[in-house]
Amino acid sequence: MPRPGGRTRSVLEETRLPARLFKDLYHRRWGVEEGGYKVTKVRAEMENLSGRTSLAVRQDMHAKVLAMNLAAMLRAVAQLVAKRLYETRRFDYKVRMTSALSHLSDQLFDLLYASPSGCAELITRIIQRLSQTTEQVRPGRSFPRHTPGQRKAGYHIPYKRVV
Repeated sequence: MPRPGGRTRSVLEETRLPARLFKDLYHRRWGVEEGGYKVTKVRAEMENLSGRTSLAVRQDMHAKVLAMNLAAMLRAVAQLVAKRLYETRRFDYKVRMTSALSHLSDQLFDLLYASPSGCAELITRIIQRLSQTTEQVRPGRSFPRHTPGQRKAGYHIPYKRVV
């Protein structure tokens, strides 16, 4: 936005906003970027559409957002169950979003068209299965990147465009 006097503010103004302030912010974005981008694009296959019309695209997008939200809710509950199941173990265990989407995609149609009692039973089964499908969290684990030679131009294989 223009300020009085016609000058605009910018994050590039080193005197007002030194680059060191952005270091922590830069590293914090990875969790959001990795989680959100990978779940939306790769795990939920947002680009994989069932039709070419605008209606088909909108329906697919809304269905996938619904599936991701349901999976996130089921995962959150399953995480609470898993926490109690594995509380005596040395490390924490986490329910993976990929597992939640996978389990839900197998049951989504049944879940949407089930009777209220059948729906509750199905949700309970999904949560139990998810709480047992966990991954060990190893804090402080990191591996150095090996970058021999020049990096190839283009997309990384998992993110390569489908033509």
